[in-house]
Amino acid sequence: DKIFVAEREGLVQARSSDSGQLLWEVDTDFPFSAGPGVGASTLILGSSNGKVTALDSSTGEQLWNSTVSSEVLAVPAIANGIVIVRTTDGTVIALNEKNGQQLWRFEESLPPLTLRGVSKPVILNDRVIAGFANGKLVALELKTGKNVWETTVAMPSGRSEVERLVDLATDPLEKDGRYFSGHGRGWQYDVA
Repeated sequence: DKIFVAEREGLVQARSSDSGQLLWEVDTDFPFSAGPGVGASTLILGSSNGKVTALDSSTGEQLWNSTVSSEVLAVPAIANGIVIVRTTDGTVIALNEKNGQQLWRFEESLPPLTLRGVSKPVILNDRVIAGFANGKLVALELKTGKNVWETTVAMPSGRSEVERLVDLATDPLEKDGRYFSGHGRGWQYDVA
């Protein structure tokens, strides 16, 4: 019954989905670059200076802040009390939704040249599905971060760094247990 919005300069609002009426407003000091992701009772937002913050979705009260490895450009995903954050340096980080404590991290090496932007992680059947700038798609266990499977969606080719760009920078989709990832090749993968 609420719509949550955040602006670059740190203002966050909750509005009624029926009327648009302002329910609460909080002015923070964070330069937001991603979010809000919505959990059971939290809003999770990422910033351009490598910070993640959680707000109470009922009141806007700040619950915690956590520092991650670099800028957050993808909307955080939240399930089963775990917040999944994707950073621009090729890292997936799991945080405890209640206190922001880091639970695990997974790093993927990046090519010398990448697009500015990362795909949003998807949580499906207790797995985190994430695409990376090196053309790989990875499934990780939600609770442990253990690599369940990985596959290469796109192989770099060409003579210049620009021709070799294979970033999986579009948000993934899941439909009927099949995962669709965008690199302009109509690719899909069965998620078991």
